Amino acid sequence: MIHFATALHCEANPVIHFYGMKPCGQLGKARFFKGETARLVVTGVGSIASAIGVTSLGERYSEPNALWLNLGICGHPSLYIGDALIASSIRSEAAKERFFPQFPIATPWRGQEVRTLASPSSQYQPGVAFDMEAYGFYSAALAFTTVEYAHCIKIVSDNEAQPANAPLDKSLISDHIETHIQSIDTFAGQILDTLGTTEFSESLAALQKRALSKFRFAETQRHQFTERLRKLNALEPETEFDTTLQAPDTKALLNALQVQIDQLASTQVC
Repeated sequence: MIHFATALHCEANPVIHFYGMKPCGQLGKARFFKGETARLVVTGVGSIASAIGVTSLGERYSEPNALWLNLGICGHPSLYIGDALIASSIRSEAAKERFFPQFPIATPWRGQEVRTLASPSSQYQPGVAFDMEAYGFYSAALAFTTVEYAHCIKIVSDNEAQPANAPLDKSLISDHIETHIQSIDTFAGQILDTLGTTEFSESLAALQKRALSKFRFAETQRHQFTERLRKLNALEPETEFDTTLQAPDTKALLNALQVQIDQLASTQVC
């Protein structure tokens, strides 16, 4: 199941049409839609509204194996209008914490920092996309999933050559999102295929067996170990990781595996 969150109806319309969704209620400003394989909430504009809408969707539909996607527009200094990007880091002008999504598969889009602002801005910064919802979406989505299964996909609506103008051209926004909806669905399907993966490659299965015989795992550590192996299995299943067994204890082993995951994930973001 895919859980989408958009700020605007014009951002949601191509998704609703593609997945054959129907309205299924509302709570305050949040409007809910559902289909056989996807659900969506239109949250309204702003980080707080996004967080409230995402929380409402998550509490309304308990779905442990859902992929959460924030889909909407953004400003970027140099990318073309209509280009898509995916958040490789998410920050807010109103909060100190910063999020770093993890990618269990290669992405078809450029990875960029997404900075959530309280209002639109044309003060663009190199390599940074501006939006108004990503931070609220992500902070709320992490109550229902992990950093591998919550992502922000943004479509460029303005840049230095064509700064944001009010009012928004809602029809054009829908057209831009519709252009990318097939690749978004493919990306979502590939990530969902990794959910619950327990069949490891031969090399990772051997690493698992040797590590379990060498180290004494607490229950939480065993779960973390399995989760890290699952991520590696999705990223680069045939790579040899035997050097991680040189770690002196379980904590060092888990850290070594996370380093491998971070390195592989960073190379697979376009």
